[in-house]
Amino acid sequence: MPAAFAFRPWWSRIVLLAAMLGVALLYRNSVPPAVLCVQHMTDLASGTTPRLPLRVADATSARTLSLEHVFEVPAASSGLAVYISHAAPIYSLVLNGRDLTPEVDFSRHEHRSRGPHLHPLANDALREGRNTLLLRLPVARTLGDTRLGQVCVGERTALHGVWLANWWRQTGITATCLALLVILGLIATTLASLQRNLPIWRWYIVCVVLAACRMLYVLSPVMPLDATRWRALSDLSVLLFVFAMYRLLCQFWAVLAHRWSTLLLLGAIVVRTAMTLAGLVSAPNWELGYWIAVALLAGGLIIELSVRARHAPLAERTSLRWALGFAIACAVLETTSKFVFPLRSTIGIYPLGTTVLVIVLGVLLARRASAGTRLLGQAARRLGHRIDDSLLNSPAASGRVWDMVSGELAHDERQYMLDVINDGFGARLLAVLTQIRQHTPHSQLATDIQRALLDLRLMIDAIDGSCQSLGTALSTLRRRMEAPLAAAGMRSQWQIDAVAEVKVGSSRRLTELFRCIEELLSNAIQHAGARTLQVAAQLEGSQIVLAVNDDGRGVAPAAGGGRGLRNVELRMRALGGRFSLGAGADGIGTCAELRWPRP
Repeated sequence: MPAAFAFRPWWSRIVLLAAMLGVALLYRNSVPPAVLCVQHMTDLASGTTPRLPLRVADATSARTLSLEHVFEVPAASSGLAVYISHAAPIYSLVLNGRDLTPEVDFSRHEHRSRGPHLHPLANDALREGRNTLLLRLPVARTLGDTRLGQVCVGERTALHGVWLANWWRQTGITATCLALLVILGLIATTLASLQRNLPIWRWYIVCVVLAACRMLYVLSPVMPLDATRWRALSDLSVLLFVFAMYRLLCQFWAVLAHRWSTLLLLGAIVVRTAMTLAGLVSAPNWELGYWIAVALLAGGLIIELSVRARHAPLAERTSLRWALGFAIACAVLETTSKFVFPLRSTIGIYPLGTTVLVIVLGVLLARRASAGTRLLGQAARRLGHRIDDSLLNSPAASGRVWDMVSGELAHDERQYMLDVINDGFGARLLAVLTQIRQHTPHSQLATDIQRALLDLRLMIDAIDGSCQSLGTALSTLRRRMEAPLAAAGMRSQWQIDAVAEVKVGSSRRLTELFRCIEELLSNAIQHAGARTLQVAAQLEGSQIVLAVNDDGRGVAPAAGGGRGLRNVELRMRALGGRFSLGAGADGIGTCAELRWPRP
């Protein structure tokens, strides 16, 4: 069984890899029938026939690229259309002198085309036989690269399905993701106004806004600034999104953010600004290397957070780890396809990755918020019942209601913590002790582990809110020590009625007392060789006196004991008391006495 569980993480990684491959395949552009696609178009300026798809990266001077395609229309054909898979930055299309894109104006550089395009051809614009299709694209450094994908002419019914599928990939899914982010932003704004003491919601809203900025860049049909500056703002939003997500996760997992993360972000912004000013934005190698470096930076932040947030719940760390990995993988796929296959770029896959990440994080935040709401609701109900009882029975006692409710809630939380310690660490210690006793019954290690287990139980008893009086605490200690004393062949007598109503004072003082008494009892079990052990507690003025007497072989007062008895003496000094060790009555056995002031 353990071996089977060991392979589960590998299976999850395989599933994630398969999912990423599936997403990459789904985002590949649909291809129309090859017989309908144009292989070459004629450049009217140079007379050459460049092959499609086409990319013009180096624009030394502004000009207009005019491409012509001549085709013939069969007499029986009807319902024709022109499909353009990708054209950037903007284009105009003219058929037989009729402008099919009258809204396009090359003098207004803020416009751009986005997504695939399908232009139905009216029958009155077609001629029997020879038809001329003129496609014009502006070429300028300020507009970025000029790219032209597939150009197909044929039956509209054959091209419509391809156009619709590619439109969803490049535009529809991104628009859906933007709508989801708007909804998440409104929900987060409402929760932030209700939970003003949680700044994590403000960071979440910042992440939502920055993710939406990138999607607006993808969907916007206009560029308020020139293409270079508009693109620089989009890239800046991506860098700030990485930083905001890092700070958000630091607050979510209560991890201190490193200063070097801010320095790395500033360095990335400076490098991006320098690339923009130097005109390296259009250089594919520089762009690809830069965004790979950004992806490595984000991946490094994920690893660093995962290492430092091991205290966080496993479900949260697992969910966010895969969501972050999916978002980074989507970014790498989009960047790689954009520069390695620039005419078939998966431009809509990055918004999908960031939206999945934001949704997963929003669900986890809402889960924590609902848990806090349930806790507050429980406290409010309990407080309401207490107020009703106090006002009904004794109006003067209503001032103690809050203290009672706070104590009950603290007791519930303390009991939960004690159960976790006892069921986890204590159960594991007990299992180890059982194995040691089976293999080496007389090992000293078994005795040490048994004493450590007893010490753990005593500490749990000291923290337990039920031990409010010294008598109750000593009764609990008596039950814990019955088994070790019986195993050593010793009968015990406990005289603790005199301190039954004495208050302990604090759990810290009780823990120290438990350690002192347990050390004295353990010392008697291991070294005294006694048959009878007597524990007596009494009040002497303003002091409490607790004596442990045995009828064993005794110990010389001058010997001073070992390190354990020395620790008892130091603990009693810290409590304002003292510890003495001497011979028992009539010089038989040992008498250890603890004295400390009443709280």
